[in-house]
Amino acid sequence: MFRIQSSLRAMGPTLLGSARPSVVGCNNANVKATANLVLSRGKRTKARALAPGAQRIINMLSVFSAHKKQPRRIKLAMEDLIRHNVVQKAWSIFMRDKKLIRTERLKSQYKKIEEAAEELKSLNGYLHFEATKRELGKRFSPEMRIPTETPPNEIWHEDWKVTDIYAKKR
Repeated sequence: MFRIQSSLRAMGPTLLGSARPSVVGCNNANVKATANLVLSRGKRTKARALAPGAQRIINMLSVFSAHKKQPRRIKLAMEDLIRHNVVQKAWSIFMRDKKLIRTERLKSQYKKIEEAAEELKSLNGYLHFEATKRELGKRFSPEMRIPTETPPNEIWHEDWKVTDIYAKKR
């Protein structure tokens, strides 16, 4: 390493960027050579640029201290801001009402399931036991299973024909 540094110093200021390099056979006025280049690990970099080690540290610090990306705030006129807030509030009210309707429907379904289990228990204890017994590998008993909105196993039946319905009914 010491030999490389000493040989660079011996070659003169052309590699260090303090003087213009001269090209043989060309006029210096016509040649636009950049004199502000510095050698760094075999790369040519600008003299004012940071050292690669310093740049690496800056990159790491910027990654570690980065904030969560958020969308820029919308700059709106007063009327547009009022309109935006009204639409946003209406959407939140709509979603709240939709959620309330869904929870009420699920509560009523769960209540009916409990009532059916109690009626089965009062009519025949053995049937209630068989219907609600835990099976190996199953986690919840049937009365604990709440109906949920899940997608079907087969999303789209591609081979469906009108004749399929009539064939199943006969």
